[in-house]
Amino acid sequence: MRELQDQGRQWSRHAARYDDLFLDAFQPGVVNPVLGMLDAVPEPASKTVADLGCGVGPLLPHLVGRFGRVIALDFAPGMITRAQARLG
Repeated sequence: MRELQDQGRQWSRHAARYDDLFLDAFQPGVVNPVLGMLDAVPEPASKTVADLGCGVGPLLPHLVGRFGRVIALDFAPGMITRAQARLG
């Protein structure tokens, strides 16, 4: 459990600069097959989807409003804070 807490602190430290440090696979212009797969889900409004390890939430804008319920989890509180800010 302590190792997980330490990881949460480490990733939380990077949350503010995440966009500068990591490639966002959901930026416009980036080819990402996940988006096409999400489009192919039948009746998404009647389904629950989970983003496990959501980080700063780059996938969440593609899920919210499309699926009936979206669950986003991350062990780093700083990442969750950024994900919530992304969604407003």
